[in-house]
Amino acid sequence: MSELTVRPLRRDAADQVVADDIDALLGVFTAFETDRLGAPGTTRAETLARMQMPRLSREETGLLIDASDDVVGAVVVATNPDGKDVYADPAVRPGADERRLLEACLDHAVAGARRIAIADGRDGWTLRTGHAGGDDLAAEVLASRGLTEVRRFYRMRIPADSPAIPAEPPPLPEGVELVVRDDEETRRAIWLVDDESFLDHWNYHPISYEDWWDDMSAGPTRDADGWWLLRVDGEPAAMMVMDESQAENGDGYVGVLAVRRPWRGRGLATWLLQSAFVRERGRGRAGIQLSVDADNLTGAVRLYESVGMTPLRVRHGFALEL
Repeated sequence: MSELTVRPLRRDAADQVVADDIDALLGVFTAFETDRLGAPGTTRAETLARMQMPRLSREETGLLIDASDDVVGAVVVATNPDGKDVYADPAVRPGADERRLLEACLDHAVAGARRIAIADGRDGWTLRTGHAGGDDLAAEVLASRGLTEVRRFYRMRIPADSPAIPAEPPPLPEGVELVVRDDEETRRAIWLVDDESFLDHWNYHPISYEDWWDDMSAGPTRDADGWWLLRVDGEPAAMMVMDESQAENGDGYVGVLAVRRPWRGRGLATWLLQSAFVRERGRGRAGIQLSVDADNLTGAVRLYESVGMTPLRVRHGFALEL
């Protein structure tokens, strides 16, 4: 049985992950997602953005190498110190040996998460990962390492030619102002709406503006013209952040959509979504995607279905208390 090791990603003098390692990592995820989902989901731009995120664990993120020095898997590890969470995203080359490869990736993720927790010094850290719907092998491997399913998440999509998308952006409700301006005042207002709106969502922890901006501005996927703020009578009430993470797959992507509690139920989220669909269709996109907690109690899934979106795939979230 050949030895398997995880090698950290190499970086160049400009502190960027070297192209060969990006290619190798993306190649593993593409093969793994195509096998599980029928098509790749992770894009190069999305990968580059993840490699530049401040919360990426450089020590624990790496490539799984076999005894022949071939890349047979990959693990991306990131942290959320505010919530004391470690997020691991493993992928392996499909084939007869994939159970062993998945086990090696997960064992590395568990050990790495424990190292992160010990270095932090606080109790209560959790490792979070998951698998695509229908991936029974991954579910078995996760269970064998003591992880349990805690949540489900949908990737939802609407095709650009859907009759549910209006011909033109709907008119703004009375008293509502759309602000699309790339300056710190507007970004801080968007952060305020984002942070406050998610306080009642599962496993959300408040984040400082500085940390939020570091995460949101990392990498090449940012679409400054797709950062929309809605003010109601001058107050920040709702926001949407679109990005270019799925552009390589021909789709637009809604990264964040949020409405503060006092302004919910007024159609602001519907206006943002429909206007985003019209925008992305006009840019030649084949469809528009977003991700959502399938067990969300605020009615988000029903909202997305009401504007014509349907689940594209499901991801099962697993956790291990460290």
